[in-house]
Amino acid sequence: MLVSAAVRQALALNILEGNSRPFPIGNAKARTVVVAELKFRQVALQVLLAAERIGAAHTALEHAKEVFDVICGEASRVDIFASAMVERAVPRRSPMPAAFFVVRATVADPAKRAAFDAWYSKEHLLDAARSFGVTKAWRFWSLADPSLHQATYQFPDDAALDRAMNGADMKRLVADFNRDWPDVTRTRETFVLAEEFEA
Repeated sequence: MLVSAAVRQALALNILEGNSRPFPIGNAKARTVVVAELKFRQVALQVLLAAERIGAAHTALEHAKEVFDVICGEASRVDIFASAMVERAVPRRSPMPAAFFVVRATVADPAKRAAFDAWYSKEHLLDAARSFGVTKAWRFWSLADPSLHQATYQFPDDAALDRAMNGADMKRLVADFNRDWPDVTRTRETFVLAEEFEA
């Protein structure tokens, strides 16, 4: 668009004086152009202010991120330090080792072994495990001696084992066993876990 020197001067004055009224821009040799409601100064200032604010916000965000990173790093170090101090001040108690109750029964009569196995599996093992409150229970038949049956009950610690051995349920379970299998001899032993290894 061709704009004469007079029009350019009018535009410049309009920007400097803050005028915001419509005025024609024209050139005798070119078509007339009408620019309505010129607010060059305000627009220019708004663009400059926006750019300045964006730059300032960007700088502030970068600074905030640096501060945040420093604070987080310090917080992590403080947390690690505090954890170490607590561990030194309060000694850790190692968990009590598991305890075991082992019952070995000798079923001398081969004709009674299947019935004994079924009774132990369906009645006695479950009753004993629930009564004792054990964490696990196992049953075994010996490979070397087919008459030897072993039941093992795992307790969380020796205190739980001791409560079970001296409780009323133990007397009842022994009486049930004696009633149902009077000719089956057995031994009882208690153990505490000394070491455990998993391959």
